Amino acid sequence: MRRNLMLALFLMHCAGASGGISCSGPRPGPVAIPEEEFVEMYAHLLILQQEGALSGADSAVMKVRTDSLHREFQLSRDQVETALGYYRADLPRWRELFGKIIHRLEQLQQEKPPA
Repeated sequence: MRRNLMLALFLMHCAGASGGISCSGPRPGPVAIPEEEFVEMYAHLLILQQEGALSGADSAVMKVRTDSLHREFQLSRDQVETALGYYRADLPRWRELFGKIIHRLEQLQQEKPPA
């Protein structure tokens, strides 16, 4: 079931991410969040989003949870959005990064015993 959850996360995110990829226009400058930190935070964000969807949490609850995650990583919502824009502006870079995020999700799955 956990593997299905990760696959669902990946497919759901890829479907949403494909709309943000652009082949033209100016590319954002370098991202201010170190890649390893972004991978860690974004993996937890994907888990949080999926847990919210599965539990039927409303948008106010999800905002509180997301804000808490941002505080935990000491990152603002704008910083995360800017980093996403940077990575999504270049499809090969986004694919490489998302591969690392999937790998981190698999690690987290192995660390946490099934409930």
